[in-house]
Amino acid sequence: MRLEYNFNNQHLEMIEDIDGDIAVPDFNPTPHDSSGLMGELTGDYIRMSVLNEDGSFIRSFYSNLGAADEEVIYTSTGDTAADLTPDTAAIANPSGADIGLEDYPILSDADSLNHYCIDATYTGGYEGGTVIETSADMYYRYTALYEDAVFFDGNWIIVDDGTGAMEIIEPDEIIFTGATDKYGGFFHGVVGIDNGAEYEVSFTTSGYTENGGTFSVNFGNSGTAEWITPVDGQSFTISETTVEDQLYFRAGSNLTVTISDILIRKVTDPLDWILEQETVQVAASVECTDSSGMASTEYALDWEAVPDPQLRIYKDGELMICTGGDNEGTPCPGGNECSGGGVCINIGNNLYVKPNEALELGNINEGNYQLQFDFLHNPFYVLNETDVTKKYYFYITQVSPSRKEVRLVTRDGANDRVPTVDIDGNIEGSWVQQIEGVLSDHNFNFVLVISNARNIPITNYKIDKISDPVNPSLILKLYSPLPIDVVRLANVTIEQEIFTTQIENIRYRTEAYIDPVVGFGLDYTAGFLGIDDVD
Repeated sequence: MRLEYNFNNQHLEMIEDIDGDIAVPDFNPTPHDSSGLMGELTGDYIRMSVLNEDGSFIRSFYSNLGAADEEVIYTSTGDTAADLTPDTAAIANPSGADIGLEDYPILSDADSLNHYCIDATYTGGYEGGTVIETSADMYYRYTALYEDAVFFDGNWIIVDDGTGAMEIIEPDEIIFTGATDKYGGFFHGVVGIDNGAEYEVSFTTSGYTENGGTFSVNFGNSGTAEWITPVDGQSFTISETTVEDQLYFRAGSNLTVTISDILIRKVTDPLDWILEQETVQVAASVECTDSSGMASTEYALDWEAVPDPQLRIYKDGELMICTGGDNEGTPCPGGNECSGGGVCINIGNNLYVKPNEALELGNINEGNYQLQFDFLHNPFYVLNETDVTKKYYFYITQVSPSRKEVRLVTRDGANDRVPTVDIDGNIEGSWVQQIEGVLSDHNFNFVLVISNARNIPITNYKIDKISDPVNPSLILKLYSPLPIDVVRLANVTIEQEIFTTQIENIRYRTEAYIDPVVGFGLDYTAGFLGIDDVD
C-alpha cells in the first residue's frame, strides 16, 4: 500500500496497491466480508487530527467512531454508488490570487467562473448553478477587450417563413409570438459590421411561455447558429466570427419570447482576465469539477457503515489498464490481454478520505492548520464483539523518573481487572499470551497512543508478576519521555502503526468566513465550506 496526495481536488488520496509493492500487514479500515458480517480483521482505522500551526492539538476524527464516539460497524453490500463523485470541490472565496493574479474576487458570470476553475487546475470547469454571491467593487472578469458597445440601431427585416407573429418594438427589442413550426420566421438586421471580424452580441429574454421553444442567433444566414433555450429575465452572450454584415434571430417551434437589450460589440483583443471596478455580484463560493487526475467513475462502495463515521472512507471502481508493451497506459482490451508484452493491472479500487467533510462536522473555524493522518491497528480492541471480556483497556499506574518507562494495568469491557491469578499464583486466561503475541516481535512499529493524537514508539516491554503477584502488570520502555500532561490513571492504548504518520499544512475557510480583499470597502458575512489552499 502506498500513499498519494492530490489536494488540487481537495482530497487526501490513499491508494491501495494490489500488487503489494510494499509488504505490510493486512490493513483494512472498512473491515467486512462477503457474508455480510464483520470479518476477522478488526481494530484497523484511520485517524485524522487537526492541529494549529504551532502543533497544538484541536481534535481528532476517526473512521471507526461515529459522531457520539460510538463504534462504527461495517457490513458487506453489493457495490453501490455513493452520492458524491470524486472530482467536485467547493471553493470558498475564489480570487485571482488562486490563479496567479492579484487578490481580487471573481465575477459571478458563467464564463469567468468556468475559466477560474480551469485555471485553478479543475479541468472540468464550473459546476453550473453552484455559485453563492456577494458584492464587491473591484473584481476579475474573464473577457475580451472590445470597441465601445452599442445597442442595435440597424434596420430589422422580418422574414415570415412560418406561422406565428413577429414584432419590432424598438431597434434593440423584438418579439416572437406563437411560432409553431421548426422555423417560425426570423429577423435579420443590417448592422454595418466588419465581415470576418469577431463580434459579441448580448441580449435579455423575457415573457417566455416555457413551452419548450428555442431560437437561434448568429451573424450571417450561412453562419454557425447557436440555439438558445430562453429563461425569463436571463441575459445571454454569444461570440462569433461574422460571415455577413447582418445579425440573425431565428425562431424555432412553439416559441413566444421577447428579446431585448440587444447589444453588439467588436472584439479587439482575445479573451483574458481583466481587472474591473464597479459594484457587482462576485462569487463567494463556487464548485469546480475535475475531469482528469482523479477516477472518472463515481465512488463505488461494497460496504455499509452504521452509524456514519466521523471520517468517511470512499472507494472508486475497478479500472484496468495496460502497463508496458505497445498499449502503455490505455484501457485493457477485451479479455484483459495487452499486446507487445504488456500486463493488464487494476489501478482502481482506490480508497479516499475527504478532510473537508470532517472539518465541517467538527465546526472547525477558518485558518491555517496541520492535518495529521495516522493509520493504526489496535490488536486489543475487537469491533462488534458482544463479549466485553475480549476487549482490553490500559491505564497508567506508575511513571519512572525519566518518564521513559510506564507501568500499565489492564481492564476489560466490563471494567474488571485483567488478568486474574488463581490460588497457586498462576495467571489465568489468555492475557499473557495476547501481550506476548503482540509485543514479542514488535519491530519498533508499536506505539503507546496517548491523548491529543500523540504516538510514542515502544522499544521494549516486560510482564511484571513480581512486584504485585496478585495483580500482574505490563511495563513498557518508550523511545521518548511521556509528556508531563499525561498523568497517573490516564487511559492509553497499545497500537501498531501501519504507515508513518502523514502531515499536511492547509489553509481552511468555513461557511462563516469570506476573506477581505484590499480595495473592497465592504464587510462580508457569508461564505462556503472548502479547503482552498495547501502549502
